Amino acid sequence: MKIPFITEDKQIDNLLSNSQSNGLKSLMEGRNSHDFYQSADTNDLFNYYLDVRKFHQKTCRDLISYFRRFKDQFFTERVEEIRTLSPRIRSKIMDAFRKFGQYYFYKYNNDQCQDLVARIIRRHNLSFGNNDHGKLYIVDNNYLEAKLKLLYEMNGDIGLIVKFGLFSG
Repeated sequence: MKIPFITEDKQIDNLLSNSQSNGLKSLMEGRNSHDFYQSADTNDLFNYYLDVRKFHQKTCRDLISYFRRFKDQFFTERVEEIRTLSPRIRSKIMDAFRKFGQYYFYKYNNDQCQDLVARIIRRHNLSFGNNDHGKLYIVDNNYLEAKLKLLYEMNGDIGLIVKFGLFSG
């Protein structure tokens, strides 16, 4: 017996058409039944971020603001519009939706929303260009030498730890 190869697109389609054993549609029915993210109680979401996750109030407001503003694009076919935004804004949007997935898991003990968010991000390559690995910093001739000299001159226990870290890599 040969097991058929299932692509990630097929897996996402299967998740979207998933039905639970009791016949109720699952939260993955996002494109037909928008209630799982449309009816999210933002006051409850704010309290979860503030009381359970212990975020600062401004952070809570920012996350909810990004969620409200981009939920209709993120969970629909318009997700490509998010890809045209700057990497900094995309990063904040992805953070808001990842945290919404965590909230949904906390609230309903259902990790399908987290899975859906991760798959949408991966499928549409929304995290493209969001790292600083390719950046090059240009400094003057003895910048590095001066900074290393400052580190070597540190005394006490912290100086010993810094030197150990520098020599051990």
